[in-house]
Amino acid sequence: METNKVPKKPRSIETKRSVFILVTAFLAQCLYGIGLFNPTVYFVVYVRYFNVSGQVGAWTTAIYAACCFFIGIIASPFISHYGCRITASFGGFVCALSLAISAFSPNIASIFVFQSALAGCGAGAVFISANVIISHYFDKHRSQAATFSLSGMGVGMLVSPLLATCLIDQLGWRGSMLIQSALMAHMIPLGLTFTPPKPLPVTTTSKKSFSALIKSSFDFSVLKDTLFLVYCLSSFLIRVNSTGIITHLPKFLVSQGFSLDEAAQVASVSGGCNLVARFMAIFLTSYPHLDATLVFSVFMLVNALSVVILILVRGMVSKCVAAGIFGFSFGFDYPFVPVILCALKGPKMLPVSMGVYNLVSMATVIISVPPIIGLLVDVTGSYDLPLSMAVALSAIGCLSLLFSSQKLKKSSKTHLDCQP
Repeated sequence: METNKVPKKPRSIETKRSVFILVTAFLAQCLYGIGLFNPTVYFVVYVRYFNVSGQVGAWTTAIYAACCFFIGIIASPFISHYGCRITASFGGFVCALSLAISAFSPNIASIFVFQSALAGCGAGAVFISANVIISHYFDKHRSQAATFSLSGMGVGMLVSPLLATCLIDQLGWRGSMLIQSALMAHMIPLGLTFTPPKPLPVTTTSKKSFSALIKSSFDFSVLKDTLFLVYCLSSFLIRVNSTGIITHLPKFLVSQGFSLDEAAQVASVSGGCNLVARFMAIFLTSYPHLDATLVFSVFMLVNALSVVILILVRGMVSKCVAAGIFGFSFGFDYPFVPVILCALKGPKMLPVSMGVYNLVSMATVIISVPPIIGLLVDVTGSYDLPLSMAVALSAIGCLSLLFSSQKLKKSSKTHLDCQP
């Protein structure tokens, strides 16, 4: 008599080494966060030291952050061919070496090349590798592992302003940059731990197929989808506000009479609140019936209003409260992006839609908004007008998403297999 055997569940890929990889990925994300948010402090120093305008100085942060996103075009297929280990360790080497060279920069132009462009590309390669390696070691708890790993960037946002100002006060910006270089060099041994669970066969890929992988990551035909285009353009407007304040927060506070140390403390409060929000956002996105577009729009509207408060209040405590609201609401930004895009285009199109979204709605804003705000500050002599304009554009983007949220929600019903 035949018995129906219950098929065994596939064995989980998670092992003790998975925990080790999670820790190293978390530490790599911490270093990435430090590198991503400390240029805002150096921005203030460079304007004084090199005697340049706010518009020129703002390129320091704009180029670095933009390169962190643009490098994904190359790093993703590079990982496919050479693995996370080589990509991350090489990226860490480039980042550390570039920062060390920038410590001897004679002018702001060399800062742009080494501290901003090359270091940004290196750090971006580490960031992408740290995200990819998590998926190789986790299946059952992949979402939780990814959340914990990415929280390292929030830790970097919390620590970075205080660390940078402390080092600059003690060693000057050149000595501080050398210490930052040594700190980022720790990305190299961390990256060397990013080996796959099982040895993968070495494959050789032609130049044509490598370029094809890059092209496939940026299929701009998705922009023909009206709802997708509306979401991208609305996000573009929303990020004018958040990008502007993140880049210019220390300089804005210094212009109002606060010291650089006090400005760093305010920025650190914003980073701490952002870290808390990142964890909360993960729990919110786990609800399948949540209107992600509506929640995203509301939090981004709060984010815009927090900047209005930041402009109006004057005391140190009030600034910290306003910055905390900004950081907390900003923490709900990116965690909702893949959920909304997955609902719009489906899980199979998520990599393509994410690539186009990052380019249109993030990299473009990052490379353009900080210098424009810097130019307006140079012309008007105050941050009130440019930041108010950024708030207005962000509010328009939020309202646009609010009005289209029902259509976006209906679109999500066509992708019921897309779960956060």
